[in-house]
Amino acid sequence: MSVEYWVNAERFYEFWFIIISLLLLLNIIVIIFVVIYAKKGNRKKFILATIGSAVIFGMAGVIGYIHYYPYLEQASYTNPLIRDREPRMLTYTYYGTVEETNYYKLNYLDGLRQMTLYEEEQVIEPIHYLGEGKYFHYFECENRERFKQNRQVEFTKTAQQAQLIGGRFTLKDEDFQEIGFKNPESTMFEAIEIPVDEQGKNYEPEDEAQIPRAEDSIRFWNF
Repeated sequence: MSVEYWVNAERFYEFWFIIISLLLLLNIIVIIFVVIYAKKGNRKKFILATIGSAVIFGMAGVIGYIHYYPYLEQASYTNPLIRDREPRMLTYTYYGTVEETNYYKLNYLDGLRQMTLYEEEQVIEPIHYLGEGKYFHYFECENRERFKQNRQVEFTKTAQQAQLIGGRFTLKDEDFQEIGFKNPESTMFEAIEIPVDEQGKNYEPEDEAQIPRAEDSIRFWNF
């Protein structure tokens, strides 16, 4: 999908599709008016002309809708994390700082995987598994910082050591940056894999409150 196709699709759905719909509505109103008020001798001529124009507008709308349909699904995945604006008629409305801040830490792994505009690079970072407590699993990074996590923790036979797994996404075509698309700064977290032979390890921290959650401890990762 090219930038040109994307921009043309935005214009079609945000402007021309609305215009075509209004013209079709106008044609329906004209037909009703003609049926009620026009003289019988002129009625057929007006109705045929109006129906003809309605068919032309309708065909233009259907053809455009089919041609640009792939855009609709892709556009549904856009948000302030990956784009700084949204289309409005023939122009754009830019997201504010609050909106972009709210989305900055969003884990958008599934959405980005659905977008054909982005390619994914798998990221794997080794960590040390300390053990499991009452509510969390506890880990230590290579820089000796500890963190806890209770979601997407998996014991597998394939893992040789505990590891953070995620995806980093970049635009396949950098020209999309010209219309506000961004390469997410952070890696999207997918799971923590732990060797199955470490299952059953227990860990009781001296001060639970001093061990942050993963999202508060690991920079440039969205959990």
